[in-house]
Amino acid sequence: MTTDPTRWRRLRAIFDELVEIPPADQTGRLAALTDGDEALRVDVKSLLAAAQAAGDRFEQPLMPPASWPDDRPDPSLDGTRIGSYRVTREIGRGGMGAVYEAFRDDAAFTKRVAIKMVPNHLVAEPILRRFRQERQILARLEHKNIAVLLDGGVTDDGRPYFAMEY
Repeated sequence: MTTDPTRWRRLRAIFDELVEIPPADQTGRLAALTDGDEALRVDVKSLLAAAQAAGDRFEQPLMPPASWPDDRPDPSLDGTRIGSYRVTREIGRGGMGAVYEAFRDDAAFTKRVAIKMVPNHLVAEPILRRFRQERQILARLEHKNIAVLLDGGVTDDGRPYFAMEY
């Protein structure tokens, strides 16, 4: 693939046009649009093949609508123990989890953390798999503007969590 901005814009314009037409009609149009530029033709064909292989995967919901869980909020976890931590309050909620302020609650040491976990109403294998992937990605990241992963585990009721810098 090219890194030249002008060539990339041309490649993208050709791809955008061809991806909208049936695959059987793409070959002839590709030849006309690339005007003998074999490298450009190969790059566009590669993108078209990748788009076809992906299908509508990115247009589909994570779970089919019939299996969507309800959206009732979890009961308060204030005072609840999660792993070695005692929750003090919920500090945020997003599309895939809730974040709680917590403190290490054992004799080893005291530490204020933020704990992220999947809410009860989202406990389903596709969500849990994605959450575990997020936790692994965070474990690999090291940047001053990204919270450091400190700990992780699974609650007694089977929900994964991770503790990060508050």
